[in-house]
Amino acid sequence: MDLHYCVLKNYKGVFKKKHIGNTHLFFIPIPEDSYLYLGMIGELLDNEGTYATQLIVRLPSEIIDQVVEEEIKHFEDRYVVLETLDCKTTKIASGEYHIKLNQKGNMILSDLHIDFDADYSTNKRRIYLMNGDFNFESTDIKSTTDMKMVADKNMAYLGDKTRYESYQIRR
Repeated sequence: MDLHYCVLKNYKGVFKKKHIGNTHLFFIPIPEDSYLYLGMIGELLDNEGTYATQLIVRLPSEIIDQVVEEEIKHFEDRYVVLETLDCKTTKIASGEYHIKLNQKGNMILSDLHIDFDADYSTNKRRIYLMNGDFNFESTDIKSTTDMKMVADKNMAYLGDKTRYESYQIRR
């Protein structure tokens, strides 16, 4: 299965567009034959190399390629797939996964460990902590303690997540 690392470029302004940062997105395969679509919130202040991510939606593995294509169509040149890496995911416990990369990438430099965090999560917002070594070329990965505000902002850039439910499997 493939792990996809994508970026959504964010702009503001009506007549003159000004780049205000990126939303970093990950399609992470999990053993239940599905994917977690995660949006990065930021690096934890008290734990370097640990990043808070928000679950956007959980998707079946059969439609991942279609979802990536639809995201590119929907956001046009603002949505870029930066890296696709072959990997194997092992479930350690409920909500905890180890992603072993078959080959390191240019941006993702190590295996990843993803763990559901009940302390930061709510019924509407599911937070996963992701550990690993990354080479983010941009400086828009912030250290944060206010995950709620950043998560809400990221979801606003992505729009209504119900559009993922409308994808149909094309064969």
